[in-house]
Amino acid sequence: MTCISAEFLNEWRERLRQAMLGHPQHHLSWRLRRDFYVELGNETPEARAFRGWLAVLCAQKVLPIAMTHLPDESLPFRQLSAALQLLKGGIPAESIQRLLDAGYHFVYHECLDGSHRRDVQRAVFCGYKALLEAQGEFQPDPFGGLGPEWVDSAEAEFQSAATAEAASYAATAWAGSSGTDDADILVTDPERLRDFWLWWLDEGWPIAFQLAQRFQFVPRLQPDPVSLNADLHSEPLSEYDKEE
Repeated sequence: MTCISAEFLNEWRERLRQAMLGHPQHHLSWRLRRDFYVELGNETPEARAFRGWLAVLCAQKVLPIAMTHLPDESLPFRQLSAALQLLKGGIPAESIQRLLDAGYHFVYHECLDGSHRRDVQRAVFCGYKALLEAQGEFQPDPFGGLGPEWVDSAEAEFQSAATAEAASYAATAWAGSSGTDDADILVTDPERLRDFWLWWLDEGWPIAFQLAQRFQFVPRLQPDPVSLNADLHSEPLSEYDKEE
């Protein structure tokens, strides 16, 4: 599509909300999410900005899960801070790549050794994914690994983890098990899952839409180093919530 309208988003929000509330476990249909992303597209700066900001908001929401249980690990915060800076005005390409390399190592090596809680793993994954999506790196089909036989479930979200959007990681971090066993990755609390998806639709979307109007997505990779220690809350995202 050529641009994003409030009417377009409101129609999709209602479809997704009703589907999620109607699911017995409050999973938000991956098929519907895929259809939404396809219709939204990622060809225009506004669409890319909307998806990038939505990913950053998801990572911000679950950041406390990671930081509370990994108090000595600064990577989740640095990834989120870098994604925010990238969307607002630019950051050196070499800094982005260093963070992505560190994130990949942490996510696919340290987090998978069974020593970290499953919800913490997913929160860290979300920050890594948010940095990718802030760059405009979106999978053509975030659920391409799922066939028609897959029902909406935590297992489906986990199965598509390699390509799924940041929201998938955030939802399963917010509502997921705090255990460390392999089976715990598939455990979610339906009420917390419902609360997350309602936040995503009713708060995340309007904020991301407002930010996408203000900051159009253009790769702005500055030649001079930029500090990654900026306070993420120096300009609260809530200031850009939907207008009354």
